[in-house]
Amino acid sequence: MDLTQQVCSLKYARKLQELGVKQDSLWYWISIGILNNKHVGWRLELSHNCNCEEPLIAQEYYSAYTVAELGELLPFKIYSNPIPNPFELKINKLENKWEVYYLAYESRELNNTDLCPTINANTEANARASMLIYLLENNLTKQEG
Repeated sequence: MDLTQQVCSLKYARKLQELGVKQDSLWYWISIGILNNKHVGWRLELSHNCNCEEPLIAQEYYSAYTVAELGELLPFKIYSNPIPNPFELKINKLENKWEVYYLAYESRELNNTDLCPTINANTEANARASMLIYLLENNLTKQEG
């Protein structure tokens, strides 16, 4: 399996950093640099190979969270007042996409969109990252920075 299928895309990595998620990952999206006033691109690099912890480094980088790391960051249950029962995390693989949503626990008659939408993405990592972004933007979870 290609590594880019196992980590969140640069788009989601940037947004998670912007939302204050701690930049602590096994993999990082590292800027290759600029050549002739044009951005050359990005590469994935293991954390122990980059100097991402150095405060004076000029290189641009973002944590490329793995599926497992995003699993640790996503809460298993979320609560919403006035609904007393928690909503539980559900992840499904469909034919060509992944979906992540929260389903009301014990109250199956409630539609999961009452709390948050079903997120669909081409990879599990992107689906998980997108859900984490939604939860953070809507104050349904908090991240320790």
